[in-house]
Amino acid sequence: MLSNYIDGRFVEASGAAAIPVLNPARGTVIAEIRDSPRSAVDEAVAAARRAQADWGRHTNSERAAYLRRIA
Repeated sequence: MLSNYIDGRFVEASGAAAIPVLNPARGTVIAEIRDSPRSAVDEAVAAARRAQADWGRHTNSERAAYLRRIA
């Protein structure tokens, strides 16, 4: 089960329902995520807004490298 990444840390979702993540090319399930409550979504949006100015100062290559590290 995949976790949410909120404000620089992986956070386990507390929702009971599992949502399948599909490979769009094959239509097969490649992972599952938990349905997150509204409070977790609000927290993620607030964290993203706080990080936006700094994130925007990085080059595309720097951002790609960071995303590869957490993937």
